[in-house]
Amino acid sequence: MVQFKKGQRVKFLNEKGGGIIAKIEGNIVYVTIEDGFDIPVKMQDIIPAQANTTAEALFTNEKELASTFSADNQEVEEETQSDEAISSIDNHPAFPRAEEGIYLAFVPQNQNHILTAPLDLYLINNTKLELLYNVLLQQQDSYLGYDYGNVYAHSKLYLATVSRENLNEWAEGLVQILFHQSSSKFYYHSLDAGFKIRMHKLMQNETAYSELHLMGEKAYYHQLISLAAIPKTNMTDKNSKHEQDKAEASIGIKSNPFAKYTLREGVYEIDLHADKIIPHAEKYAPESIMQKQLAYFREVIEQAIASNVKDLVFIHGVGVGRLKYEMKKILHDYEDNLSYEDASILQYGVGATKVKIF
Repeated sequence: MVQFKKGQRVKFLNEKGGGIIAKIEGNIVYVTIEDGFDIPVKMQDIIPAQANTTAEALFTNEKELASTFSADNQEVEEETQSDEAISSIDNHPAFPRAEEGIYLAFVPQNQNHILTAPLDLYLINNTKLELLYNVLLQQQDSYLGYDYGNVYAHSKLYLATVSRENLNEWAEGLVQILFHQSSSKFYYHSLDAGFKIRMHKLMQNETAYSELHLMGEKAYYHQLISLAAIPKTNMTDKNSKHEQDKAEASIGIKSNPFAKYTLREGVYEIDLHADKIIPHAEKYAPESIMQKQLAYFREVIEQAIASNVKDLVFIHGVGVGRLKYEMKKILHDYEDNLSYEDASILQYGVGATKVKIF
């Protein structure tokens, strides 16, 4: 089945003419025609008019379009892709600022009916990097390629309008991401950011929606990855890393970011005590130490999700309980991907937390 999105140019299947998709509500598509009127039509009664971009033309073999792209078509592309689909992140000073990273956002069209209104879905690039993306939706035993393209730095891309009845179509999937920057002494690695969302929360719990500067209104945010957790390679390390990879490949070893941790009965143990993870920890103030511990904790969680590691125990000690409290706040951000509980008192005492990745 063809997937349509807002801003796409389409043709009517059973009559002459066409236009640009203004909005989608379930199986009904509102097409803005040349006269400026929005015409409601069934999804099965329209077809794509052409590739939206020259890059898309290469993917769909519309080479003639790519080679004869006129100035008029360029104006249409800029209007439909940039103005209609891509926009800058709303920078509302009254709203809390979100961590730098990549997000999916589900935004109720009617803010007075948070739990019942159709949801506009956005891919948000809250980083200084431009990105290329490919969205795949999981459907039973296969993936459906939904959309691909690019999102500029500090911008958001409209993906779809989803009715409550069809919300489960977006419950699980994958976003493949490739990062671009004009010049730097390091480069970011491409990645596959999987997502799994418990959609019942969006139907039943208004507290699942929050106000952040990213949208400037209430939305459900799912962080695909934080900027700090995206792997990167410095140019000074490139040669030595390349040689290491060659050596490992020659003897059949695949790099494992968890190899440095103790593996006990299928469970990785990560010690978060400052002297274990922070070089020269004695030079830092207590608050700085805790922030470094939390950043390290979040990075390990994201690596575990990306690496399909299932069971971890974080040893954090007792103290006054502040570190454990802040860890639980971070775990809440990933509740669609994991569960957690106090680790075995017999094995770890009262200073450890067990995390299970779904």
